[in-house]
Amino acid sequence: MGRWAIVLIAVLGVSGIAQGQEADGGAPQDAPAPIPVEHHHSKPLKMATLWLSHARESSGTSWQPDSSPVYGTHLVIDDWMLMFHYAVFGVFDQMYGPRGSSAIFVPDWAMAHVQHQLLGGIAKLKVMMSLEPGLVPARGYPLLLQTGETYQGEALHDVQHPHNLFMELALDYSRELGSSGIAFEVYAAPVGEPALGPTAFMHRESAALDPLAPITHHDLDSTHVSFGVVTAAIYTRQFKVESSFFNGHEPDEHRWGFNDLALNSFSARVQWAPCRGFVGQVSYGHLSSPEALAPGQDQDRFTASGTINYRFSYDGNWATTIAYGYKLQANLPVNGVLAETNLNADGHSNVFARFEWAQRTPDDLDLGPGFAPRLGVAQATLAYLYELDPLPVVDIKPGVGIAGMLSFVPDTLENLYGSSAEPGLLVYLRLRPATSL
Repeated sequence: MGRWAIVLIAVLGVSGIAQGQEADGGAPQDAPAPIPVEHHHSKPLKMATLWLSHARESSGTSWQPDSSPVYGTHLVIDDWMLMFHYAVFGVFDQMYGPRGSSAIFVPDWAMAHVQHQLLGGIAKLKVMMSLEPGLVPARGYPLLLQTGETYQGEALHDVQHPHNLFMELALDYSRELGSSGIAFEVYAAPVGEPALGPTAFMHRESAALDPLAPITHHDLDSTHVSFGVVTAAIYTRQFKVESSFFNGHEPDEHRWGFNDLALNSFSARVQWAPCRGFVGQVSYGHLSSPEALAPGQDQDRFTASGTINYRFSYDGNWATTIAYGYKLQANLPVNGVLAETNLNADGHSNVFARFEWAQRTPDDLDLGPGFAPRLGVAQATLAYLYELDPLPVVDIKPGVGIAGMLSFVPDTLENLYGSSAEPGLLVYLRLRPATSL
């Protein structure tokens, strides 16, 4: 199934180019969209190296399509620029079956980005935080077939752990190399995201409607919170080649503070943005002892993904991502595939769909002996969210959503999960900024 996912990613890239969105050139005709400006310079203030769109900047050093909407507050004062983004969900979650449960919780994140011109380049401070340690159950929220990390010394399964208070605290510096059309970037973070995998799910426009993490999260983008990251990159307007040294250990269950910093793992990633509507990436990482309950077992990870974004009006946008992840740990390869799409029809009606297929080991799901070394599982989600008009005075746009899920397991797991297709239901409120670039 992995090779078919890679074929689909390639088709996605071709279709993105075929949309007729012209490839970016070296000239700044695709300079960032207008931002509220409050400065006293006689000439325009350059906001991005190589005049790249601010929409392209995403989690860590990852790229997303230039046509992606960016919801938040953007302000320029003198030589400084501030961007502030957030998303807050209030969720009632019911997962059915013997391994399901219900909970009310608040997935959330807020990110501040401050930048300033420095030594001929652009320096940025990125801070991303979440109150999930206090607003999500300590063990995590119900999510059938999800795995990853630990709680009270036991591996988590069928729940998604809360994220840490500090999700990113990073310094980033980029500068053009003369007039060559080439730039370099250096990213250093006590907590941040290495060059591995697609844009993290909470920042992907194709996933913006879903308050829950994908079950392929730990196959694709779980390293988005790594305690210790250093990344170096060389890039043009179409290609980015980068490598990271980072801490491959999963965060521990003490979510309010920092973990020990260590640069014990490495990764490399190539990103491709041939036009305004598409970004593809391939990446490889070697993670040192990522699982707390399997010390000394390293992991090799390969990912490939493609994201296409079509913005057809100020309020209308359609984003789709297809991603493939491969992991090798203890000489056992496992695969995961994700396909998700998010349609914002008119600034009010939003539709989201996701399908995932993944392989799980008996240890992943706490099954005990007597099972095959790898088990194929799947999950499908369909959601609808209606956004209300922005609240007066404050730049907040509320939305009310509902989602249905089906979690599919093989016959050998029917007794544990209740059936081969176990349902789930979400009802939720979302708050996000109303203003979009």
